Amino acid sequence: MLQHKLFSYGQHFLKVNTHYRLSYISHRLVSYDQHESPTVPHHTHSTPTLLLTQKLPSSCHVLIAGGGIIGQSIAYHLSEIGVKDVVLIEKARLASGTTWQSSGRVSHIQDTVIETRFMKYSRQLYERLHKEGHDIGFNETGSLWIAQTPDRLHTLKRQYSIIKALDINCDILNLEKLIEKVPIIAPQEIWGGLWIPNDCMVDPVPLALTFAQLAIDKGVKIIEDCYVKEILTEKQRAGQYDRVTSAITSQGDIKCDVFINCTGMWARELGFQSSPSVRIPTLACEYICLKTKPVANFPNNIPIVHNPHERFYIQPLIDDSVLVGGFLSQSKPLFSNGVPDTFHYSLLPDNWDDFHWILSNAIKRFPILAESDYEILITGADSFTPDGRLIMNESAEIDNYFVASGANGQGIALAGGIGKYMAELIHKGNTELSTWPVDIRRFMRLHTNKRFLEDRLREIPGKQYSLKYPTYGMSLYQTGRKLRVSPLHPKLQAAGAVYGEVLGYERPLFFKPDEPEKSFEDLSKQGTFGKARWFNTVKKEYNLSTWPVDIRRFMRLHTNKRFLEDRLREIPGKQYSLKYPTYGMSLYQTGRKLRVSPLHPKLQAAGAVYGEVLGYERPLFFKPDEPEKSFEDLSKQGTFGKARWFNTVKKEYNVCRKGVAIIDMTSFTKYELKSANRSVVDFLQMLCANNIDKPVGTVVHTGMLNEHGGYENDCSVIRLDDYHFLLVSPTSQSTRNMKWLKSHVPEDGSVLLSDVTSLYTALNVIGPKAKYLLAELSDENFNDFARMTCQEIDVGFVSHIYAMRLTHTGEDGFMLYIPSEYALCVYDMLMEQGKDYGIINAGYFAQRTLRIERMYPSWGHDIDKKTTPFHLNREFHVSFDKDFIGKEALLKQRKEGIQKRFVQFLLEDHNLDSDPWPWSGEPIYRNGVFCGFVTSAAYGFTLGKQVCLGHIHAPASENITINYIRRATYEIDIATKRYKARPNVYQPSEMGPTVQLSIR
Repeated sequence: MLQHKLFSYGQHFLKVNTHYRLSYISHRLVSYDQHESPTVPHHTHSTPTLLLTQKLPSSCHVLIAGGGIIGQSIAYHLSEIGVKDVVLIEKARLASGTTWQSSGRVSHIQDTVIETRFMKYSRQLYERLHKEGHDIGFNETGSLWIAQTPDRLHTLKRQYSIIKALDINCDILNLEKLIEKVPIIAPQEIWGGLWIPNDCMVDPVPLALTFAQLAIDKGVKIIEDCYVKEILTEKQRAGQYDRVTSAITSQGDIKCDVFINCTGMWARELGFQSSPSVRIPTLACEYICLKTKPVANFPNNIPIVHNPHERFYIQPLIDDSVLVGGFLSQSKPLFSNGVPDTFHYSLLPDNWDDFHWILSNAIKRFPILAESDYEILITGADSFTPDGRLIMNESAEIDNYFVASGANGQGIALAGGIGKYMAELIHKGNTELSTWPVDIRRFMRLHTNKRFLEDRLREIPGKQYSLKYPTYGMSLYQTGRKLRVSPLHPKLQAAGAVYGEVLGYERPLFFKPDEPEKSFEDLSKQGTFGKARWFNTVKKEYNLSTWPVDIRRFMRLHTNKRFLEDRLREIPGKQYSLKYPTYGMSLYQTGRKLRVSPLHPKLQAAGAVYGEVLGYERPLFFKPDEPEKSFEDLSKQGTFGKARWFNTVKKEYNVCRKGVAIIDMTSFTKYELKSANRSVVDFLQMLCANNIDKPVGTVVHTGMLNEHGGYENDCSVIRLDDYHFLLVSPTSQSTRNMKWLKSHVPEDGSVLLSDVTSLYTALNVIGPKAKYLLAELSDENFNDFARMTCQEIDVGFVSHIYAMRLTHTGEDGFMLYIPSEYALCVYDMLMEQGKDYGIINAGYFAQRTLRIERMYPSWGHDIDKKTTPFHLNREFHVSFDKDFIGKEALLKQRKEGIQKRFVQFLLEDHNLDSDPWPWSGEPIYRNGVFCGFVTSAAYGFTLGKQVCLGHIHAPASENITINYIRRATYEIDIATKRYKARPNVYQPSEMGPTVQLSIR
C-alpha cells in the first residue's frame, strides 16, 4: 500500500545571494497562505491541502515529469477523461519553476489559430473552475491592444477578423472609444485599438494547485522531490525506432507506458537523458517586469493594456498596484549550459539597465505612474522556442515520449488547452484539431544545437511585440542562418538571389532584376499588405515552378541550444511586432544560414534575396540592376499590401511560363528505399494510397495516410529500379516523415531506409523552352520524355543525373537531381547554354504563385493530417483496388459524404494597388456565416486577380457537394473588410490568358 504525506502550501521570502527565493517553512500539516507570487497580490485563499504520494510506485501507465502549470493541467485532464494509473513527479515543489512568477494574464491573441483555440479553452475552463467555487483569483479585466501606426492598426484588424471568426468577443475601437476605456492614457499618436472584453487574470499558484487537487481526487499520484535521471527504451522493428519502457528517478525506477516531458526550462536537458536523445529546441530567456505599490487615484476598472509599438504592457492588479512589463527587441538567452538545480522560487539579479527603456515608455503613455513607488523589480526566466511557438506532441526519436514545453511566456494562458489536447492525444492517439503548427516534429536536430539557440533566441522574445508582416513561409529571422545551403548558393547569390530559410536550408525566393532606376537592396524586407515589389519578377518566373514557400517549419537542427539562445532573443518581443505578409520570407535576424544549397554563393552573387524555411536559406527573388535604390534589405521591408518585390516576381513568373528558368529546390526532403526482394514494394504499397507498383522510371504522386484517411505525407515516389525507390517530400516534413516511415518499416530489417537529402542538388528547369535547352546538353530525346517519368541522363560532362518531367506547378519542365559534388558544373553549363533562350534564375515566390493559380495544395498550409483526398478532390490519386493504411476510412467517407472541401477563390472587387492583400489566415464567409480560413494566397498574374485557397466547412448534418458550393455567395475578410469571392473547386486544366474558372 502506498504511503502518503500531507502538504499545505505556504512560504516566505528569503533573499539569497541577490536572488529572491521562496522557501518552505515546513512539510507538516499546517495552515499557510498560498504561494506568494512576486507579480500577483497576496490574498487569503482557501488553498487546498494536498495528499501527496510519498513513495514512488514501481509502475504506472503515464508518467509526467514536471509539476508546473502545464504538467498539472495534463494530469487533471487525463483524470477527467478516465485515464488511470497516472503519476506526476516534480523535482522540487509544485509550481516552483516559472509558474509561481507568472503574471497570470490570459489573452486570446496569438500568432497561430491552434494556440488561440488553446487560449480560448483555457479561459473558459478557468471561469468554470471559478464558478465551481475554486479560489483561483479569476478576474475578467478585459485587454486593450493599442495601435500607434497604420500598419499596427491593420495588424490588429487582421487579428480581429481571425478571433471574431473563432467566436471570441472583440471590437476595434477608434480613439474616442479607446479613451473611454482608458481615460488616463496619453492619446498622442494613437490610431485605435483592439478590445477583447473577456481576457482575464488568474492567480497562477492557486490555479496550479487546484489542478493538482482535482487530479489527486481522481487517483493521480503526485510526488515531490523526485526527478528523472534517465529514460529507458527498447528497440522496435529491427532497431528502426525506440519505445519508452521506464524511467530511472532520484527515488528509484518506475516502469511506464507513456512518458511526458513537461519540465519547462529543464525540458531540453532532460531530452538528452535518454538513448536516443530527444531533441527539444528550447532555452530560457530573460524577461523583466516591475510591480508598483498601490497607485493613488488609479481607476479601478482599467483593463490590461498592451502597447506593442512602445514595447510595454500595464496590468492593473486588484490591490491598486500595477504591473509594468515588456519585451526589448534583443533578449538575453540564459542557462545555455544547463539550468541550475537550485533555480526554484528564484529570480535573477535586478536588470534596471534594460528595463529603464520600457519603464520610460510606460510613464510617458501613463503619466500617473510617475507618482508611484515601486515594490519589486522582477527579473525572471522562461523557456522560448526558435520560432516563438509552443512545442507539444510525440517526439520524433522515441515512441510514447511526449513533450509539452516552450510556451514562450504564455504558459498560464495556454495550459488549459495544452492539457485538454495532450490528454486526448495520449488517450485516443488523435485530437479534434490539427496541431501541426506546434508539433515538435517541425524541428530538426540542428535546432537543439546550443550555439544556434544562443544566436536565434536573442530575437525571439522581442518578436512578440514586433510587426509580423506576411512572408509566404520565408523565415523571419536574421540569426542562425546559412546552416544548410545548396552547392549553387554562391552562384545564385552572385546572380541576385534573395533567400528565405526552411529547416535551416537557404532557399532562393526571387532574384533581383536588372533595373537601374530602382534599388533592390532591401527588397525582401519591405513589408506590404498589398501588391509586392517583386510582383513582376515572379510573374516572369511563373512559367517555371512554384514550390510552396509558406512552410514555417523547423527541423531537429533548431533544437540546438546555441541556436535557441540566439533565436529566442527575438521571439517574446514578436508578440507586439507588426505582422506583415512576406511569403515565408524570414523576418528573423537570429539562427540563420543553418542550411544552404551548394549554389548559395553563386546565387548570392547573382543578387538572390534569401528567406528561410526549416533552417534552409531559400532565394526568394533576385535583385534587379537598379542603381539608385537599394535592394539589399528588400525582403525585410514589411507591408500588408503590394510589396516592393512585386515587379521582380512578376518578371520571374513570366519567364517560367514563356521561356526557361532555374529554381534551386535542393531543400526538398529526399529518402532512398531499397530491398533485395519485393519487401520495399509491399511496404510502400501499404503506406501509399496510390499504386506505386509501376514500371521502372515512373513517378507517382501519392499521399501517405493515417488510419483516419488524413495525410501524414504528400510526396512523389520514383521507381529507380525493381526494388529501389526515391521518395521526395516537402522540406518541412523531414523529421515527421522519417518518424512515420520508421514506425512502419518491416520488423525483419528487409527494407533499407536512408535520408539522402544532402546527397542531391535539386534544380527545377522550368518553362516551355526547358526541353530545348536540355537537348543541347544531353543525348536524350526530350520530345519523347513522358510526363511523370524519370530517366538517368547526362548533362554536359556530368553523368548519373535523375531527370523527371514534372515541376510541382503544372508547368512543363524537368526536375534534375544531381549528385551535389557536380551541381556547380551542371548549373554553369545550363546558365551558359541557356543564354540563347533568355534563361534566368527564379525563386520560390514565382513557384508559389504558379502552385496557387493551379490550385496545387501544400502540406502544412493547405493539407494536414485531418485532410483526406476527398477533401482535396484528389480521389484520382487513390487506388482502392489494393490495401493501404486509411482505406477503410476513405471508403466510409466516400459512402457518407464530406463536410469539408478545398476550394479556390478569386477576389472580385479587390484593388491590387490600394487594398490590403490576402496572405493566409483570412476568414471565409458563406452567405454571411463563417465557414473556414484561407490557407494560401497569391496574386495570379495569368488570372489577373487575387487567388485564395482554403477549406470550407459545412454543418455535420449537411454534406458539401458541387450544389452546396454553387448555391451560395462567398466573402473573404481581410482586416475587417469583406471582399466578394468567386469559388472554383477543380484545378484549371489550362492557364491561358483567357482561362475561365467555374464550378464544373
